[in-house]
Amino acid sequence: MAEMSAAASAFAERAKEGRVELQRCDECGAFAWPPRDICARCWSDQLTWTPIAPRGVLLAATALHVAHDEFFKSRMPWRIGTIRLESGPIAYAHLSDNLSEGDAVRIAACADWKGRGVLVALAAAAVAVEDDPKLRELCLHE
Repeated sequence: MAEMSAAASAFAERAKEGRVELQRCDECGAFAWPPRDICARCWSDQLTWTPIAPRGVLLAATALHVAHDEFFKSRMPWRIGTIRLESGPIAYAHLSDNLSEGDAVRIAACADWKGRGVLVALAAAAVAVEDDPKLRELCLHE
């Protein structure tokens, strides 16, 4: 596995704790996704990890039917999608099977089986990642 960038590693550490935080530019106020070293809007390197409201809207969804990674091979099809986060950016996330485009979603952060930080999207009324069998398997539980 390729080594993670410092920003991706910092996100993964927060995700392991279940913290939904994104980098926010101290100069222009833009939130960043994915984690990065400089702001995509103003190029400042002053980014601060900031808790966000874990809400958004599912813009688009697709199902993957082929996987190269052993983890996913036995779990196909696997749903992923793009979410317009309430804080502004569009993020990609692993999806609960019961979501449709346009649905309000609740975002959770976790570390996957390789220790990478990921976002998952659940129905807005969902209680926990653990309630979805596929997402429960995806997230690392220590």
